[in-house]
Amino acid sequence: MFGEVDGKLLDLKLAYAAYLAHAPSNYARAYDLAAFYFPQTIAEFLERGEPALKALDEVVSFARKIGIAELRGPAEEKVAYHKGLRPTICSAKIFHRALLSAQRYYSSRREWNWKA
Repeated sequence: MFGEVDGKLLDLKLAYAAYLAHAPSNYARAYDLAAFYFPQTIAEFLERGEPALKALDEVVSFARKIGIAELRGPAEEKVAYHKGLRPTICSAKIFHRALLSAQRYYSSRREWNWKA
């Protein structure tokens, strides 16, 4: 998954792995945790709920703090691209709105005891 941060496309999975790599206790699992919170589809991301949204906020803040141009993955992978090089652009606001819509939908189904 990619997001737009400061005019660049950011590979959210690799950027989150870089964020986790800065915490020594999570380094061994940085790629695994990043893959969990930033899966292949937005639907899977939304299924992760609030923890995924928190991870999105953390990675965007981390990327801005480090600087998009200087940010690299744990194994020095490129994580930021110029616009137009990657097709999927999703901002934090889009994710947040989608998450809220999904939460409203599922809570209304529970309220009426409908099965998903």
